[in-house]
Amino acid sequence: MLNLSAKVILILFLTQLGLNAQINFQTYNGKISAGKPHLILFTAGWCGACKEMKKTTLQDKDLGNYVNEQFNAYVVDVDKDKSSISSKYEVSGLPTFVFVSEKGELLYKGVGFADTEEFLKKSQFAIKKADGKLTDIDRLYECMESEGPTNCEELLKKFLSSNSWSKSEDAAITVIDLAYNSNKTALNHVLENRDEYAKVISKEKFITAMELIAFEETKPMLIKSMEKKSEPDWKKVEQTLKKYLSNDYSILNLNEIKSLYYLELPNWSKFISIAEESVNFEAQNKKGEEKGKFLYDKAIEILEVIDNFEQKFTANEETLNAKLLYKLLLEAEKLLQNPDMNLYQELSYAAETLQLKEEDFYYRVYKKMEDGESASEAKKTVRQEIAEENDED
Repeated sequence: MLNLSAKVILILFLTQLGLNAQINFQTYNGKISAGKPHLILFTAGWCGACKEMKKTTLQDKDLGNYVNEQFNAYVVDVDKDKSSISSKYEVSGLPTFVFVSEKGELLYKGVGFADTEEFLKKSQFAIKKADGKLTDIDRLYECMESEGPTNCEELLKKFLSSNSWSKSEDAAITVIDLAYNSNKTALNHVLENRDEYAKVISKEKFITAMELIAFEETKPMLIKSMEKKSEPDWKKVEQTLKKYLSNDYSILNLNEIKSLYYLELPNWSKFISIAEESVNFEAQNKKGEEKGKFLYDKAIEILEVIDNFEQKFTANEETLNAKLLYKLLLEAEKLLQNPDMNLYQELSYAAETLQLKEEDFYYRVYKKMEDGESASEAKKTVRQEIAEENDED
């Protein structure tokens, strides 16, 4: 067990370091220990991303165990660094982390925040490179990710022609990453072999990848139109989406892009119209309880957007909001077996805006449910109360 003085020394050491991490960082003092490759983390007291990495990534126990076993780890505060190591590794952004072999060879240099998975992957890559065990996918990864060579074309063509891309999900995703970053060779290969890619990686990941690539291609059109505050050529946007996605997914993504565009303009009337169109499209193949839950969830999502919208609504926009919410919530209420009380509260608010007599009914159901009654019990009780009140009149 540590004695008191040793504990104080350790606390002071960690405070000086600015780190409370699972990795055994030492303060760099111009000397590097032998026996292992090295990890050097460049940071500064004012660096927000550095602080975030210290609180999250560097707290991971598994990552700490791996790095402590494989590397000598050092931290350098660039504002206090009196050595030339920051210049040696051309540190221009923070955090910067470099992995260096025992002989001083740069294995990998990364700049910016990295989460636990990413940092571990880069650490493992550095060890493989130090051991001379890089595969074709590793070399392509290095070309893509590091601040080393930027022309990956010959390496990529070899990788594709050897069918290395089809050997694993990671390999296929590496090519898709290049396609996403506007490499035409990779993009054409993915489009020409999309069925084969869909077999190598999961359907969900493949669709997400195609959506990201499609969005990157449509983005310049949207930005140009946004600057002019004009309508984009939606037909051209749709054609671009269909180049990468099936019909259903292209429609879903087109509606999502339109929604975001009109929200950003802002054009609330068009936003709410597209929101309704999108919900109807997604709900068309759903039935019963599943459809009811979907419609209720979508109504709540729209409510959240309404609450977060910064501009004041016109009377016409208030009516448009209430009409859509009332329609969605009413249909959801009919399909759900056990609607919650918040559904009736929102129905009451929408009915109030639309000046409907049903406002009182839904509000009273909400209050009964707040007191512990189920939806069916509450509706029955309120109907009886209303009938008795009408008889008295």
